[in-house]
Amino acid sequence: MENHTSFVFVAEANKGDLRKANITITAGDKHETLIISQEKGENSGIDPADESQPAVIVARQLGLGWNLGNQLDAHANNVSGETLWGNGKATQETLHKVKEAGFTSVRIPVTWLGKVGAAPDYLINSEWLERVAEVVGYAEQAGLKAIINIHHDGHRSENEPGNWLDITKAASSTAANEAIKAQLSAMWTQIAEHFKEKGEFLIFEGVNEIHDGKWGYGDNTSDGGKQYAILNEWQQTFVDAVRAVGGNNATRYLGISGYTTNPELTMKHLKLPEDTATDRLLVSVHYYDPHEFTLTDKYGEWGHTGAAGKKEQWGDEEHMRKVFADLKATYV
Repeated sequence: MENHTSFVFVAEANKGDLRKANITITAGDKHETLIISQEKGENSGIDPADESQPAVIVARQLGLGWNLGNQLDAHANNVSGETLWGNGKATQETLHKVKEAGFTSVRIPVTWLGKVGAAPDYLINSEWLERVAEVVGYAEQAGLKAIINIHHDGHRSENEPGNWLDITKAASSTAANEAIKAQLSAMWTQIAEHFKEKGEFLIFEGVNEIHDGKWGYGDNTSDGGKQYAILNEWQQTFVDAVRAVGGNNATRYLGISGYTTNPELTMKHLKLPEDTATDRLLVSVHYYDPHEFTLTDKYGEWGHTGAAGKKEQWGDEEHMRKVFADLKATYV
């Protein structure tokens, strides 16, 4: 029986004149030259600079991403600080190295604790905002897509009080929830205003891993959907604030996060906000299954190659494939 080998050649869509290529294949002493022609085409391909792209294409273009964690999201005693968790300040070289390593996008988590004034204006400290803008500029200069957010402001531990973006407090009081939404709106209005001239490489993500301190196993399981509904309200507040600023924010791509780090809860309870822009929302989920491997040092191996006793008994490839297949069926 003869052996057969298949080759697949992929070229970008042709938006100009006829183009040709000669491809020579050599196997031992045999040579075969293929002449491939690509007819003159119209501008029907996906242009990275085309602002009419659907969100699913932009999600693909994010490609291999890197998280600039423990930097602008670091904080201590309710005050943010870039070096508080032991890292030096990010530099232009940092982001150039990220690009050189093959990454195409960078998420820049930002915590704003201690950098925001009192109600009703909630003015953001100008030096902190400028530093965020400087790091975003590093990403832009390196040719990376960038995502910024409101990060640990919504963090809550089980036995500690939450920060201002506290879903437990919001669920306990309509007045508290309205105050939180007022601050969320004011902050995103200022952030959006500061970056209104930045192009589509910059994406805003409203919040991060919102939960009541029990990572999806708390009051959200018995409150009749109250926490989920509040998070949906917050997402709408975020979208409305950004769009109202105008400029490039009128059509900027926005990240919409589900509840905690649970894709299943996201698919079940996330309601995408109404949006004046068309096809500009990106669903953001975090996948840490099994957490005994990804977030703790209990197990050091994973998947079908993992040794018995050295890996968790759930969360292998089959589980991962199902979760992501469900996400695709739900949102794509």
